[in-house]
Amino acid sequence: MAEFKNTTIDDTGAITLPVGDTLSRPSNPELGMIRFNTDNDVVEFYNGINWATFGGTGTLSSIFYAGSTFKFMGEEESSILTNTIPSNALAGDFAVAMFATDLDERSQTTPAGWTLIGFGVANENPRSYLYGKILGEGEAGSTVSVTASASDSYASSISIFRGNISISSFSALNFVNVKGPATYSTTISSSGVNSPTVAIATLTGRTGPQLPTLTMTPSDAIIVNGGGLPGTGAPSVGYKIYNSGTTPQDISISVDDTGRQSLSGFYVELR
Repeated sequence: MAEFKNTTIDDTGAITLPVGDTLSRPSNPELGMIRFNTDNDVVEFYNGINWATFGGTGTLSSIFYAGSTFKFMGEEESSILTNTIPSNALAGDFAVAMFATDLDERSQTTPAGWTLIGFGVANENPRSYLYGKILGEGEAGSTVSVTASASDSYASSISIFRGNISISSFSALNFVNVKGPATYSTTISSSGVNSPTVAIATLTGRTGPQLPTLTMTPSDAIIVNGGGLPGTGAPSVGYKIYNSGTTPQDISISVDDTGRQSLSGFYVELR
């Protein structure tokens, strides 16, 4: 391909840039590359560190859900709990990992490089722990492991959220958790929360025939069911995204089941 230097384009028309979604970005970008991103509807360029929009390094203004991996290990005794970061993850994505054991008193060690967001109260099993991280290069498809004091089964989900530019920091706010052998409802308060932000809920169910169902209000919230053993619906992830210019709302989350489950929720501000 020819290289143009000091080129003047004497025309009043337009140049067509490379067009594609975020996953189509060059795998080894070079400083100054420019393209149109169809996921975010912006022209973006590579500034040597991350993909940015014009105007300095760009402003994180829009977020979207990019995928989850789920794991349900029923009746498997292990103190090492594992799951895999989604294979389509990119550097600069925000990842939230949930690991839940079927024993309420079991503690967990935070995996290296991750931040503990919150964990379930110790009454009635199962008990969930949630962790967050801004992903780096080469983490897609890699294994995340936590060490629990003991477990007779476990469930896990790892979900990723992507911005119009790489996410550089996060703050988890207003964590809530309810659990036990009943139908539960709770509210994630939006007090003190600014956009862009994501309300995230996770649900795990105990091994057995029950079918826990996660719901979130407002009705346009999205629920992603991972599925576990036959007859189970958990683990599940729910989310509601508030991009720049929108005001976060209180989010009601509930589970309709009489089995044992752990229902957690929080907001995560992304920058």
